[in-house]
Amino acid sequence: MQRSEANSEGATSPSWGCLRDNRWASPWTGMSWRKLHSPMLFQWGKALQRQPQHWPEGCTPSDPDMTRRIEQWRASLLSSQDKVSRTDLGAGSRAHKRTDHDGKDVRRVAELAQNSLTPLADVQSLVRWLRTVRPEGRFLELGTSLGVTTAHLATSGWHIDTWEGCPDTLRLAHECWKEVGCDAHITAKQGTFNDHIAALGEDVWDVVYLDGHHQGDATLNLAK
Repeated sequence: MQRSEANSEGATSPSWGCLRDNRWASPWTGMSWRKLHSPMLFQWGKALQRQPQHWPEGCTPSDPDMTRRIEQWRASLLSSQDKVSRTDLGAGSRAHKRTDHDGKDVRRVAELAQNSLTPLADVQSLVRWLRTVRPEGRFLELGTSLGVTTAHLATSGWHIDTWEGCPDTLRLAHECWKEVGCDAHITAKQGTFNDHIAALGEDVWDVVYLDGHHQGDATLNLAK
């Protein structure tokens, strides 16, 4: 699965998304969150909207300075010409894949960031949704990558557990969390998802987010 920073709004343009969701147009498109009848789902739908006037009260993070620091880190990753050896235990991105003499997938950090970072608007929607679900909880992220999404999630008031297969990208993620000051809210493990699952004891999470091992059968097996 690849994401493009250039298309931060997803496949649907902002103008069409607003028109489609308009209270007058939505009866014709049949695609508006306004048609959700469950009060809980209605609040969730509001939290996921791009327009602030729809957001439920108290669903935005209380530390905008933290968000600013995280986005500064994102910008530094997108311009970094440093190289990193990718250990990809899932399908990963095959864009511009190249290997060194040891057979490892070597990428520039900027290239990896361009193909793997979740757009800011999508991350902020997820953070608002979490804060609408409850003020705090436990969140498990399968697939840390460079840790920018993880850092944003840590601003939600939830504790974030995150698993990553590649030691080099996890090292960069740790640098991010320490730099922006959110590392106290994050617990990271390196290794295969299956190994971590096999070693689980009584751990319970309120939300599990599958964002790694992007193969159909593997993802379905993890969900089971």
